Amino acid sequence: MKRTVIQAIPFELPREIEDLCHGAKIYDSSCSPEARVYFIDKDGGMYLKRGAAGTLKREAQMTEYFHSKGLSSELLAYLPGEADLMLTRAVIGEDCTHT
Repeated sequence: MKRTVIQAIPFELPREIEDLCHGAKIYDSSCSPEARVYFIDKDGGMYLKRGAAGTLKREAQMTEYFHSKGLSSELLAYLPGEADLMLTRAVIGEDCTHT
């Protein structure tokens, strides 16, 4: 997964997510035009995904369910609104595209 260092996440964050990101290096890790994904390099790593309103609800539900079965990363927050935000803890290791 490609990570491009950025200075800051390019939109205003809700307080609960902003506090988690404070002092972290931020990377754009997006690979789809439907959603933006940011890697937050802090406390083992977190991914913040932003998509159109209503588009991440099911993914958040499934992530929470699969995590309860030990099969997925932990869902830290799902915040619907004008845009959906979903924050997950990073899984240890690299993905299959890592070289």
